[in-house]
Amino acid sequence: MFNRRKFFMAFSSLVLVVLLYGCQVDKNQTTTTEQTTTTEQTTTTEQTTTTEDNTPVELTTDYTDDFKLEASYEGKEFIKDGIGEVTLDRCVDGDTAHFNSNGEIFKVRFIGIDTPESTAKLDPWGKAASRFTCEKLTNAETIVLQREDQVLDSTGTRYLGFVWYDGRLLNLELVEQAFTSTKGLSGSPYANVFYTAELETQQTGRRIWGEKDPEYDYSNTAVQVTIKELRENQESYLGKNVMLSGVITRVLATNTYCAFIEQDGYAAYIFAGYTPIYSLKAGNEVRIIANVSQYNGLLELSNITSKKIEVISKDNVSTPNVITIDTIVENLESTLVQINDLTVKRVYTSKNGSFSVYAEDTNGQEIKIRVDSNLYPKVEESQFPVGKNFDIIGNISEFTNLGETPNYQIALSSINDLTFKN
Repeated sequence: MFNRRKFFMAFSSLVLVVLLYGCQVDKNQTTTTEQTTTTEQTTTTEQTTTTEDNTPVELTTDYTDDFKLEASYEGKEFIKDGIGEVTLDRCVDGDTAHFNSNGEIFKVRFIGIDTPESTAKLDPWGKAASRFTCEKLTNAETIVLQREDQVLDSTGTRYLGFVWYDGRLLNLELVEQAFTSTKGLSGSPYANVFYTAELETQQTGRRIWGEKDPEYDYSNTAVQVTIKELRENQESYLGKNVMLSGVITRVLATNTYCAFIEQDGYAAYIFAGYTPIYSLKAGNEVRIIANVSQYNGLLELSNITSKKIEVISKDNVSTPNVITIDTIVENLESTLVQINDLTVKRVYTSKNGSFSVYAEDTNGQEIKIRVDSNLYPKVEESQFPVGKNFDIIGNISEFTNLGETPNYQIALSSINDLTFKN
């Protein structure tokens, strides 16, 4: 096995020799390097390092293997005590996840790292980093969160934390796996091991430090497809840039710009991020260029800007398809539907004020309805007492963690899509 530490020492010695005898180098000699953007903030110039048989240097996790959690977490809670055992609620991306502590669900941004983007914006190695993180957390028997002095990130909505799974520090392992650089750890007792691990990993030239991501579409060419073709052949288009058209059926009232686009009975979810895109308006028929991805099982169109959207027509009326819960399948995902005669069974409210209504139809089938706290006019939890009967219009969404069976839900976009009956 290639020993990375020996390689790093040899590399450092070579650099010293070059510095001492650099004046003897032929000035006509040229070296070709490849510039790779690792994240929106970090750009480096590196050349992938190979072994004698011309294979990429193997990534190792020597520092993660040796680094152990010394603080006690028994009987403690992360939010109150700064450390505590939790369970995974759902994955988000390479450096963010939602966790559950005694029934309270909250977001955590992994401190000290910044993996490439993989949601609204897609960067090289973003999907691979997201998949790596989700696999580790999904399969972990024990997850412990640990924080330092700063409790929340700059958004004020996510806790900052080190994530330990089965005794391994995931933040550090992501550095050694060349999925991220180190940032924001000045003054941390963990800073030295992180920066040392990053420095050694850089020399491998792997992933963000010099390799092209085979899953990333580096071309500027968009393939023209129908939503039907895209939905029926998702795997063929993942990571690709596509051009498609359809009618915006609903726009979600969240802190990001999200919508559903439908064409001939097939639909997709649009995630446009935090920048306002006013052409994403219900009733607009649009032509868009986007990157295809999946988020918690949901087919997603992302990497969208205003310049990538053309409005074809306006004021189109979308008629929902009346269905029953037991007929919901993958191909109906993101379509606008109507489900009648639902009865409230229970309601769960999250910390940010959004809530989920669990309702049952006349056949005893259950569906979850997601109500965002940003809806305007506002929909209150008190409007859904147990036993309340109602009809709903909404888009079929999916929230499925890795390895789970599909978990469908209805995304409510407006109070006007609710009809209460008692």
